[in-house]
Amino acid sequence: MFNLAPVTAFIADAHSNMLTLQHILGDLSERNDRNILPEDVKNMSRLVIHILGGTDAETSRPGRYVEMTRFNPNLTEMEIHFVGPELVDANSFENIDEALRMEKIRSGCQVKLYAHCGLYHEIIAQTGSELSHLPPTVVLCPHPGVHDAQYIDMWRPTIEYLMEQNVPLVLTGCNIRESQDDSALLRRWGATMLMEPRCNPFRGLWPTLDPGREFGDYYYANASFCVFKGKE
Repeated sequence: MFNLAPVTAFIADAHSNMLTLQHILGDLSERNDRNILPEDVKNMSRLVIHILGGTDAETSRPGRYVEMTRFNPNLTEMEIHFVGPELVDANSFENIDEALRMEKIRSGCQVKLYAHCGLYHEIIAQTGSELSHLPPTVVLCPHPGVHDAQYIDMWRPTIEYLMEQNVPLVLTGCNIRESQDDSALLRRWGATMLMEPRCNPFRGLWPTLDPGREFGDYYYANASFCVFKGKE
């Protein structure tokens, strides 16, 4: 069994974003508050996901999100937008059949992928941007490090825009301390918290070494998360 652990860890890391989103949407649905989600995720016919801060590595295997079409049996449309200044190959979905492994998509559900190179708040302000034609159901920021002084100025306009749009915003962290620091900053900016910082049951299992990190030499993908929506 020990020999299988690296394989298990690889699979967990590859699907952590998708499983984390599904977990959070399910939790918010159970609250039965239509001010948080317009309808239960199990009943949604359309799911629009914006993933911010991505890299070309993130968009290289978009097929990992296809399972959401099976978790949510009433979906007929799913859109995923990857957005980030490091997405240098914004036309990376030329062969969408191969990228999505279309045979794994549940019959009756159409999936669309988009990649946008740049900062979210700048792209969405552009006339005719594909980002703005449908409001997102949920926005995911994997490991944004919003509290880090070198990133605050880059993230704040995007965070404030999303607060004004009143959509669920998920921020993950490499450890619980990072999520607590991000959460404290967003609360100072006036964001309304839906889910306090907590450990993520669907975190990655592959330990990554980073000797430069302040709170430990190893971190795990999406080890923790917090969720906000709108302004207080």
